[in-house]
Amino acid sequence: MKHRITLFAVLGIFITSELDAQRRSARQRSARSATTEQAQDQKDPLLEKYGFDSKAALADFLLGKRLSRSEKKLVETYKSGKELSGRQTRSLTALLD
Repeated sequence: MKHRITLFAVLGIFITSELDAQRRSARQRSARSATTEQAQDQKDPLLEKYGFDSKAALADFLLGKRLSRSEKKLVETYKSGKELSGRQTRSLTALLD
């Protein structure tokens, strides 16, 4: 009898913690998607400054130049939509000038 009570208690705790973890993960996912949408809504200052329509157009323009391997990697990172650090942004701006 003691074993059954212990088993049900352990199962109850496991199920409760699993449901709580799913709830937290759903909240984090919705928060991440909201920040992604906000980031996409913001216009990139590099696009405005240099007159490009999209990140892909800017990246294609830069990839048409003779770039080193690290510069190509930087342009691909920018094209993929990942956020660049300040140093990377300055390097990208230097490539455009």
